[in-house]
Amino acid sequence: MTELAKLPMHDKWQNQELDCAFPGGETLLEARFRVQAAMTRLVKDCIDQELSVVAVVAHGEILNLLMSACLITEEPPEAFLLCPNGMGYGAVLDKEGWFEEQKMVFDGYLPEGAERPKAEDSPYFSKELQNE
Repeated sequence: MTELAKLPMHDKWQNQELDCAFPGGETLLEARFRVQAAMTRLVKDCIDQELSVVAVVAHGEILNLLMSACLITEEPPEAFLLCPNGMGYGAVLDKEGWFEEQKMVFDGYLPEGAERPKAEDSPYFSKELQNE
């Protein structure tokens, strides 16, 4: 973890700056486009197969990019910084409307009623690392 904190782009990643890229990787903006394209393919498949409920399973950073780009919510953005293992988010979208707006409405945290750790309690967002 301390090795990550020493990298020059660590602060950009922690602040979710869209031009952040680790060596040899895509920027957060490029990843966001990739995530939105994948979601668009998923919505098309749901329409084609007449599915109304699906689960999207992904790494936390990918979920964060999807939520920050597409989610309509009154929850603070930091609520989506880290998705705890075994947990997720519920969202509702209009399948046909997705192709115009690429938006979905937050429907709650999953599993319902489970206690969720705060992002700032994660070693990835600790005050110690922010001050290094």
